[in-house]
Amino acid sequence: MVQMQNVKSSNVKSVGYDAVHSELHVLYVDTAGLYVYLGVPPETFERLLKANSIGGFLNREVKAKYKFEKR
Repeated sequence: MVQMQNVKSSNVKSVGYDAVHSELHVLYVDTAGLYVYLGVPPETFERLLKANSIGGFLNREVKAKYKFEKR
């Protein structure tokens, strides 16, 4: 089970990272279900947590580069 942490964002409720499988877990505010981005390096997750805009970072650095599964 991936530990999720709440973030300050109008679009994202919480995020988590599975280091064993290199998965970024994102729970969006307006969608049902969890989005899991595959093959995301740990450095990207660390940068996400430090980003001024979580949603903006996800759009620029994650959504366009990594495949995802909705769980």
